[in-house]
Amino acid sequence: MIMSKLQFDELKRFGLSDYEIKAYVTLLTKGPLTSTEIVKQSGIPQPRVYDVLQNLSAKGLVEYMQGDKRRTYIAVPPRIGLKKVIREMDNYIENFERRLTELKKDSFNIIPQIWIVEKDTKIIEKTREIISSSRNEIIVSAHSKTIDEIIGELNDASDRGVTVALVIYPDVDEKILQKFNPRIIIKRRDIEASEVIIGDRSIGLLRVESGGKENYGLYFKDDEIIHILNYYFYHTIWQPSKYINDFLSLEKISLNTAWLCCEAGKQLLLAGKKIRGEFEVIMNNKKHRLTANLVDVEVLPGLKHTIYIEHNGKRISLGGKTARVEDARLLNCRLEID
Repeated sequence: MIMSKLQFDELKRFGLSDYEIKAYVTLLTKGPLTSTEIVKQSGIPQPRVYDVLQNLSAKGLVEYMQGDKRRTYIAVPPRIGLKKVIREMDNYIENFERRLTELKKDSFNIIPQIWIVEKDTKIIEKTREIISSSRNEIIVSAHSKTIDEIIGELNDASDRGVTVALVIYPDVDEKILQKFNPRIIIKRRDIEASEVIIGDRSIGLLRVESGGKENYGLYFKDDEIIHILNYYFYHTIWQPSKYINDFLSLEKISLNTAWLCCEAGKQLLLAGKKIRGEFEVIMNNKKHRLTANLVDVEVLPGLKHTIYIEHNGKRISLGGKTARVEDARLLNCRLEID
């Protein structure tokens, strides 16, 4: 056969059995063939060949021409045939996820979504996954070794309009800083702390140093735990750090987190900048999208991070997840700075 055994195995991703792979590849490379010829060329047992061809036909990978006494089979090109299989898989996944959503609505049990990520290589993979999936905001702290692994992904995220707020530790060399996208917000903490990454305020990863043993990570999708991790980052990592690159050079900012929005707003307003943007909020238990000016911020550490906007002549206060004293809860915002 022309294809290697490894390439055969790759076709199993499309739900093909070993015999189906053999028959399909045989027809691709030597067809059209009759069933008898397929048996001789592929080594498929004669009693199985008809079932195999029938299955391939049902999957849209094989067609046949009916002669006077026998059928001649031909393979559908992979670009066409495998796309049909992929579409069917996509439809299955869509229906499966819809059913899962319905089942979740019927369930009253809330189970925190926490996973343990073992080994440094897997932690880096999960960190890259969070970066690549983020659309508005990435909050991250990292040592030099981790920076070397993810700097490319962070720069790519910044290029596609994601706001990246990074805290680096003392082991990060000045030469590395020159490799960062100039739109990335960078602070340096003089004393090392944990490595944390939070994407779009919806997924997070905390690296746990295990004192000589294999490190591991805690991966979160639970909203309440992300809330706690977010404010741990703010008070323990962000606040004690000093700016290397701040918000003043940015013309557009996308954010999900109230305290980071306050941080950006405070800097920009003190510099005399005008800030206009779209704010997606929850107000009176309903989602709203408001086009407004950001006019003020108020921070009481440990108590509130409040953003004030003016919309249609009305001043509205926006808070974070709890938003106990504000008019609305901020979900995300896209700011433009003049």
